[in-house]
Amino acid sequence: MIASLLLATCLLAAPAAAAPKGPVVIPTTKGKLEFSHKEHAKTACADCHQGQAVPARFGLKGKEAAHKFCGDCHKASKKGPQKCTSCHKQG
Repeated sequence: MIASLLLATCLLAAPAAAAPKGPVVIPTTKGKLEFSHKEHAKTACADCHQGQAVPARFGLKGKEAAHKFCGDCHKASKKGPQKCTSCHKQG
């Protein structure tokens, strides 16, 4: 019992994984999308990583899901790109 409580305490107190220093490049059919954690630093990790204890990849399946997830946040906060070519870069 005590061992279980100690393990749970250690897991809860463990620091979250550090975000990548450079941009995360996501290939799309409309060009590569570069996501900067630095530009999203004021957003809680759990907002995008759905409450995972250690942030990991979050799988937005399909462009509609990604556009809704990111676009709704950008519109609500009145920050961030809202045009196709602002996110999707050719080349």
